[in-house]
Amino acid sequence: MQPVLTSADSNTIQIVTGVASVNWACTIQITAAIGIASSDQAYVTTNQQLYGIYAALVLSNAVLVSFGTKFLARLQRLYTLMNVCLCFIIIIALPIATPPDFRNSANFALADFTNCMCRRPITLAAHDHL
Repeated sequence: MQPVLTSADSNTIQIVTGVASVNWACTIQITAAIGIASSDQAYVTTNQQLYGIYAALVLSNAVLVSFGTKFLARLQRLYTLMNVCLCFIIIIALPIATPPDFRNSANFALADFTNCMCRRPITLAAHDHL
């Protein structure tokens, strides 16, 4: 007889794979930021560097979840405040840092609408017999 997965088993699998995938995505974002920040953008990450960053993130998660709930609640407040501040910084700094050549006018961004029907419609001429 085959063992049946219970909801507790599927939740455990989901949590483990969720943590792994979020850490991997964070690793890729960190290495992408390093590549973008490099002077000639020719930085290439090795597999060892990827694994090292991933392992450090998994270890940091293990350390964080071992703290008490009161400490984690304070950290959550701090991280929420940091996220809100970073959003405001990006909203303010991005338009300031954008070169004038790449800026759109407010009229273009908010009022202009161009319906571009320049693409040819998709035809199913080869499949008309179906």
